[in-house]
Amino acid sequence: MRKSNLLGGALLLAALFVNTSCKEIFGNMDLSGDTTVSSYVAINTASKTAAPAEEFTLSITKIGDGTVTWSSSDPAIAEVQGAGLSAKVIAKKSGNATITANVAAAGNYQAGSAKCAVAVRIQNFEQLKAELGAETTEVKAYLAENANIVFDANQNVVGKKVFIIGDEQKPATFVVTKQFTFDNDFEISNVTLDFTNQSNDFLKFMGEATELTKFEGVKFENVKAIGMKKCLFNMNSKQTYLMNNFSIINSVIEMTAAQPIINFKSSGCAYNINIDKSTMYCSSTDDAVAKKALPYTGQSGKGITQLDENGKQTFNITNSTFYNLTKGANFFTLAKNSQKWLVYNVNNNIFVNCGKDKQTIIGINQGSQSDNPTWTVSGNVINWGGNDRCADEKNPYQTKATPIVNSIAKVVSFKDAAKGDFTQSDADAGDPRWKKL
Repeated sequence: MRKSNLLGGALLLAALFVNTSCKEIFGNMDLSGDTTVSSYVAINTASKTAAPAEEFTLSITKIGDGTVTWSSSDPAIAEVQGAGLSAKVIAKKSGNATITANVAAAGNYQAGSAKCAVAVRIQNFEQLKAELGAETTEVKAYLAENANIVFDANQNVVGKKVFIIGDEQKPATFVVTKQFTFDNDFEISNVTLDFTNQSNDFLKFMGEATELTKFEGVKFENVKAIGMKKCLFNMNSKQTYLMNNFSIINSVIEMTAAQPIINFKSSGCAYNINIDKSTMYCSSTDDAVAKKALPYTGQSGKGITQLDENGKQTFNITNSTFYNLTKGANFFTLAKNSQKWLVYNVNNNIFVNCGKDKQTIIGINQGSQSDNPTWTVSGNVINWGGNDRCADEKNPYQTKATPIVNSIAKVVSFKDAAKGDFTQSDADAGDPRWKKL
């Protein structure tokens, strides 16, 4: 076998030297097999982060003579210009796009391609304002890692859905002195809100519709609010707006003043108020301030059935930690309490010095015992004045058996509540970020 291989190689070489075809040498042997090979295409960078309006160059190396064309998965985010081995990319607005260099098949080489993932990220307030001011009905603003954005001018985004998205691992910081005015869906995630110099409510809903208007709602997710002095959210519109969800998820909210955090006091309503895996607290040592630091108020606002005659309003309060809020007062104030259309799901929370002593749970129904609402209350820790109050909590129902079950009889010791550190190893309840069991 080895001799025949060597002989074949020698004959082939001889054919090349004397300009004789392989067929002439090997007679009628079939040599028509596929001789194409995979292409080789390499791009100078597989990923790139850029600011809006930034320009940069991508280049490739390849083998073969295939024509090169460049394309963008979303030219509104990242536009690509050019042909050949290099192209210019222009970042247009925040978001994600993929730039692809395609190499056509040529000769014995198959077609091939190489890609670069482009992340366009906002780095300052001017860039954010430009995107919020665009003529569109929806804004998705992606913030750069650890961006520091000085939010020092009011922003009117009426008529738009707004989604502000920071980096999950390296959240941006908003230094907040002004407010957003809006009338549609608004979500903000992965952001630290520094309210040290706050002088206005942060989100102010200002809808002017005269007919019933429904929309999805407002969400804060993975948000840390520091030093808040005014409302996080204020529903201050005509009495015609009904949102599906108001949600605070996986967030930490510090109130320092005698103000509500969630304010539906003036108008409007939500089918669902959701607080999950979050911490809300008042850091003031003045009991007069803590007494008026409300997690939620709907007093003087609309009851759900005034906007939807068959509607139910549900408060989902789960896996969260509450400290020093409405100390000595009702935990919530409502447009209408003790209604059949009210549903309260209060599960796996820690309440310390919240509401009135022995009345934290009924304080969610503005301090009233009633058989009308539907209650589910399980797995909560309730402390007041350094004492466990689980067994002493008033029954939210007037005549029915108490719905308060599976309470965790513990006195919880936080690592440093005064500085917003609620790490505890006493109870399997509350905001999961603090549990060290």
